[in-house]
Amino acid sequence: MLLVALATLLFIGSQCVGTGGPGRAQEIPAAAAGVSGYLRPGAATYLALPRWYVVESAEEYAAFLDGGAPSGFPHLGALRQYWRHYRGVCATTRNRYPLDAGVHFTLGVAGVGFSAEHAAKGAYEATVGRVSEWIGGHDSAEDAFARRAAREYGQFLRTARIRGDVDVEGGWVVLAEPILTAPDTRRIGMAVPVRSLHTVLAGLARRGAVLERVYDY
Repeated sequence: MLLVALATLLFIGSQCVGTGGPGRAQEIPAAAAGVSGYLRPGAATYLALPRWYVVESAEEYAAFLDGGAPSGFPHLGALRQYWRHYRGVCATTRNRYPLDAGVHFTLGVAGVGFSAEHAAKGAYEATVGRVSEWIGGHDSAEDAFARRAAREYGQFLRTARIRGDVDVEGGWVVLAEPILTAPDTRRIGMAVPVRSLHTVLAGLARRGAVLERVYDY
């Protein structure tokens, strides 16, 4: 456990700690004066991506179980994608915004838990689970319950998905990862100034993207 904690701290220290930045200008509308927490740190939008990936992965898992055997889901791929998402947003924020130690602590803990869950599931499904499927299939009442639970857990959140390359003027790509259960489709995260949002959204729509969430701050 100590090694896991040290590895997580090493990841955050090497990938997420940079020169920082000036922070956000304290431009609060008069109507919001005195409202606690009205203005969030500038990095908050980016750092939401790896946190929500945990939920999105559950949705992918549920969709996969609708037509596939549990042992076929790429648990180790999901584990790796969490840390790639986290590394991608750190590359964008580390030299632009001040470090938010509390948020990074939360993401580190979430990442360790997510990794442990998928490592354990992957090991089980590759051994006991595969033998169990060979003997009795994967259409039991327990399998149906697992599908329903995973679907309900991930149902309330979706993100943008697109096929092919991303080249839309007005924004820049923070991360782009294949959907593990649909490799020809990618989940992308883009940083877009508000003044360019209408142009970027129209361009993505022309490319066939499905917009499922806009993060703002």
